Amino acid sequence: MTDDITQIYGRPELHLGVLLVAHSALWYHLDGHRIRGWLDACFFGDTRQGKSETIKRMFEHWQLGTSFTCMENYSRAGLTVGGAESGTMMKPGLWPKNNRKMLFLDEFHHMSSFGRDRNVMIHLQSARDEGKVSALKVYGDLKLPAAVRLITAANWSDRNQQRFQYFCQHLLGFYGVPESLARMDFAYCIHGYVPMTPEDAVHRWTPDLARALILRAWALEPHQIHLAATAVAIAKQTALEWDAIYAGEDLPLHTGIEKYHSILRIAIAIANICYSHPSGKENECEVREVHVRWAIAFILGCWENLQYDDFSRRVIQARTVTQPYHVEACFTVQLDLEDPDHALVILSRLSESNNIRSLMGFVMGNGEIEEPRHFTKWLGFMQRCSALHERSDNQWNVNYCPTEGALLILRKLLHLARFDPKAYVDRYMAIAKWFGNQSTSTPVGLEPLDTSDPQEFSDDVPF
Repeated sequence: MTDDITQIYGRPELHLGVLLVAHSALWYHLDGHRIRGWLDACFFGDTRQGKSETIKRMFEHWQLGTSFTCMENYSRAGLTVGGAESGTMMKPGLWPKNNRKMLFLDEFHHMSSFGRDRNVMIHLQSARDEGKVSALKVYGDLKLPAAVRLITAANWSDRNQQRFQYFCQHLLGFYGVPESLARMDFAYCIHGYVPMTPEDAVHRWTPDLARALILRAWALEPHQIHLAATAVAIAKQTALEWDAIYAGEDLPLHTGIEKYHSILRIAIAIANICYSHPSGKENECEVREVHVRWAIAFILGCWENLQYDDFSRRVIQARTVTQPYHVEACFTVQLDLEDPDHALVILSRLSESNNIRSLMGFVMGNGEIEEPRHFTKWLGFMQRCSALHERSDNQWNVNYCPTEGALLILRKLLHLARFDPKAYVDRYMAIAKWFGNQSTSTPVGLEPLDTSDPQEFSDDVPF
């Protein structure tokens, strides 16, 4: 493709990613349900590295797909659905106009630079999930079909590579909120200079042949896509295994068990590229184990490129409380929660995600935390001990959440306060006595609470 179509060398992952999106199916059936089949991908990174040129030249070669440059010339109505000037007719936007087709949003970083209200992805949840846009406010409960294979290309978030420690963190800046990012199937970061050395190639893949193979994929009906049972099982098992490795809650490139749908979407696309079909049924698609294993390897390669492995390791390590007795004292002694009933109220609140205002409201006025400076010191210590961590839904809203280790401590304390108040008070007094002088490194005769079984108290203490 580099010699034949784009003349952009040294970027095989970019070419391959565009090919996958182009050959993705619209829908497929699984377990009696119709599932989204079209792929949603993002390419971002250094400027002038051939991202836009590659995608546009491939579109031109195939004579398929629409390119749109995201500067200031867009609106929510222009992308979804609005009204004509007469006010009596509906005017489909960019998404419904490209229903069942393919769309490329260039300069995508501009869509995230005007604030939350203008981030397009927030308003396109149903289109990217269900393939529909709503005209509810204009024409009643009317929906237009808008199932679109999507590619976005962007420079660094806020045009600054150093804004984040890891490449993958830039994606949340583009997509606005975790829910929008979770709908993306894969992304790849284009960074660093790659020598563009022409390759010798025999040009046999003509535009007509390439276009025909893509249109074959677009024409597939859900019942024409055959997924091997073993292939589906491998996809599901892999998604479960990734739960223990990747920090999907903090940055949802991995979306839990649902990620197996992305694996299958990519597997369907590579099966279409390979012209895999059941014997005697050339117009259908057969997805085998090898396609699923290739899709898994592709996603892992993308995540390694995005530094998602390193990001996840850092986040998961931070979930382990480093000083469990001190953290327990901060939750109870410093807040003067000797009374079990009072502890049930405050500790339940601290078990939830809170913004800074709510957290101050629960903590200040209790025990030693009387002034903002006391609260700031308390919060800083809890973060250093990996008891509380920041979770940003977007750049305008930061919440403070207990880590897994801190939740274990809170669950045990709440369990004692509710079901064994005397034991709670005895432990409180022992921790208070130790915390007051700390003559020993740990309280004598007390086990740390962060070693509790996380399932032990799940039925007793609601969160």
